[in-house]
Amino acid sequence: MFFERLKKTEGQGLIEVLVAITTLTVVAAGLLVAVTVSLRNVEFAKKKALASICVQGAIEEVRYERDTSVWQDESEEDFYNFVENGIDGWWAFSEDLEWAAGEPALPNYQSLFKRKVHFQDVSGMVQVMAICSWTDGSREHKSKVITNFSEWK
Repeated sequence: MFFERLKKTEGQGLIEVLVAITTLTVVAAGLLVAVTVSLRNVEFAKKKALASICVQGAIEEVRYERDTSVWQDESEEDFYNFVENGIDGWWAFSEDLEWAAGEPALPNYQSLFKRKVHFQDVSGMVQVMAICSWTDGSREHKSKVITNFSEWK
């Protein structure tokens, strides 16, 4: 009788161990996925915050150049006349503040972001739109700020 009971429960311990290992594996895989997604979200939030600093810095650089008359040429045209006379469109600037018409071909801000500025004459004001973009894998992300400069002097 003892041997008959032993035969019925002979493989039961092995099945319990396999079920426990499978359960632990599924739980561990779920935790690994959750941690991976969380780290990816943290990295995206970090880049989004840096991009926000990037676009605000671009607006501040334009404001500084407007206020310090860097935009004046030999005919003493100011920032607003420059925009009215044809600098509408996309402009990019690099770390050394060299301005060039067109869009940046390569990342030009902290070797991560493409930073560009668009100027447009809007009824006596200059609308400035700054965009910092970056790529994450195959997707492109952007941070954008638009502000209007009026003739305040």
